[in-house]
Amino acid sequence: MMYNEDIIGKCAIIEWEQYKKININSFVLDEETQIEQLEEVLLEIKKLDNSIKIFVSTYPIEKIENGIRMYSDMLWIRTKLECIQLQSLFAKYRQSEPSSIFDLTEEEKGYADIYIDTEFQYREFTMVSNLFKLGEIKILYWD
Repeated sequence: MMYNEDIIGKCAIIEWEQYKKININSFVLDEETQIEQLEEVLLEIKKLDNSIKIFVSTYPIEKIENGIRMYSDMLWIRTKLECIQLQSLFAKYRQSEPSSIFDLTEEEKGYADIYIDTEFQYREFTMVSNLFKLGEIKILYWD
């Protein structure tokens, strides 16, 4: 991934599929079985709401020797499903169950500095924040 120095130290929102392509990134669920379970739940969610979009909310991006590294313990899901429905889907996947599921708040939105698109281009989050409407985004958080 090509990057500009000015993204270092910024928190990003990036699509889940893009995030997984960058092999130096890490997610709070680091065991393969946990990630597999998470993928299974995400497929179940897609069956109930085929218009979902899944994003990763990262901590500040770090510069490392061979590029950058992103870490996350939070997904943002644009879905019509309610938090309680998402919780029930995770019930049978205990190893990958989030600590909490809640609606996006203005405070959480405020942590995002940049949005990284499917071409790995980035823009200031304020330019795309209208894509992340309160009430449409559910946050899955693991602690």
